[in-house]
Amino acid sequence: MRKPPEALNAEDIARLAASIDADDLARARSAISGGVKAAEEQWLPVHLIASALAMELQDYVLSTNSGADMASYLHQLAELVSLAEEKRGYH
Repeated sequence: MRKPPEALNAEDIARLAASIDADDLARARSAISGGVKAAEEQWLPVHLIASALAMELQDYVLSTNSGADMASYLHQLAELVSLAEEKRGYH
């Protein structure tokens, strides 16, 4: 008779979920990166690629009801961009 598998504890479940998320994030970044590279290969201006990415992100957020989480992330991203520009002396 076969023994039932040991039950996963909360730490094991959290570790497994984090591993799956990390793999999914890598695949998502690869897909997005491929699209950006394809746009660059078509000699599209950087500001238009960035604008298109922002528009796609906006459409995605509105269609998935992930606004609150995304707003928090975008605030952090805006702070990071501002700090990077300050270091380069663009402000």
